[in-house]
This record gives sequence, structure tokens and C-alpha cells, in this order.
Amino acid sequence: MTDTDPARSDHRRRRIVIVLAVVTITLWCVAVALATTVLVLIGRLPGEDPDRDARANQIATGVFVSFALPATAATIGLVAARRARARGRDV
Repeated sequence: MTDTDPARSDHRRRRIVIVLAVVTITLWCVAVALATTVLVLIGRLPGEDPDRDARANQIATGVFVSFALPATAATIGLVAARRARARGRDV
């Protein structure tokens, strides 16, 4: 087999798509789970704080965005890789 073998190229593209899909799903799940966990943990803190909700939302948004940005990039890469595989082009 050579590097230009279509079966080998398709196998490589398929592996890339699978890896990108796993990374994408993992990042989105972590983004949602961590943001939710932060909100729940901050909501359970004892004591009264009138600004707690605002701070909790800011922290949860920061946590979500820190994982959502790479997840967005991985999603775009996944779509591009799937389209390239469907068209038979190299990634």
C-alpha cells in the first residue's frame, strides 16, 4: 500500500472524524457539567449574600466559555473533516 491508496486515506479520515467527535462531545459535556456544578455548589454555600447570584452566574459563564470555545473549534473541525471524508478529499 502506498500513501495515495484510497482505502488507507479513507481509514485515516475515519479515525480523524472519530477522534474529533469524541473530543467535541467531551468538551461540550464538560462545559455544561462544570457550569452546572459551579452554580449548584455556589448556591449551597451557607450565609446570606445579596450579590451571590450575580457572581455565581459570572463564574459559571466563565467556566462554560473556557470549554465552549475549544468545543466550538472542535465542532467546526469535525464538520470540515466529515465533509472532506464524504467528498473523498484529504483532511
